[in-house]
Amino acid sequence: MAYMPGGFQIIDISNPAAPIAVSTLPSGAGSWVYVSGRYAYTGDSGLPIKVIDISDPVSPSLVGSLALTSYGVYVSGRYLYSIR
Repeated sequence: MAYMPGGFQIIDISNPAAPIAVSTLPSGAGSWVYVSGRYAYTGDSGLPIKVIDISDPVSPSLVGSLALTSYGVYVSGRYLYSIR
């Protein structure tokens, strides 16, 4: 999980000695991120869960949100499991 103070970032770490920021999506504050397949899920204990399409790392897009606050999630198949 990662802290995201102003938005969601994708960073290329193919060269660990020189990471490169690929893109940023302003999505508000969040304290965790979970990635499963082509989607990233972000949130915080006081914010809705946001679903971000990361299939194109250069151009991530917010595809939906869920008005459910959470301390973290796990995704398996078509279900999202949340800790509240």
